[in-house]
Amino acid sequence: MQYAQELLPQAVQLRHYIQQPLSREELAELIDKLQEPAHQLIRNADKLALSKPLAELSKEEIIEILMQDPHLLQRPILIDGAKAYIARPPEKVQSYLTERY
Repeated sequence: MQYAQELLPQAVQLRHYIQQPLSREELAELIDKLQEPAHQLIRNADKLALSKPLAELSKEEIIEILMQDPHLLQRPILIDGAKAYIARPPEKVQSYLTERY
């Protein structure tokens, strides 16, 4: 997220999700704000032993997976008010920030 800090140094807040894991409530709020399917918050999903396809997981199941292993949280994530975006590839967030600010 260095490029975000360079564009908006005073407005960008970083959170180190391993040192400060998101709470169950924060994950639920993040999913509600996400502008993409919620299952995309899970990275390395191919390494998980799931009983059903990732796209069929409920919000609660996604939260439980991320609570058990925060390393699986896709990152970086850009949260701007009521909307959240998975900021991959980096050009995606650069484009958003340039258009927005």
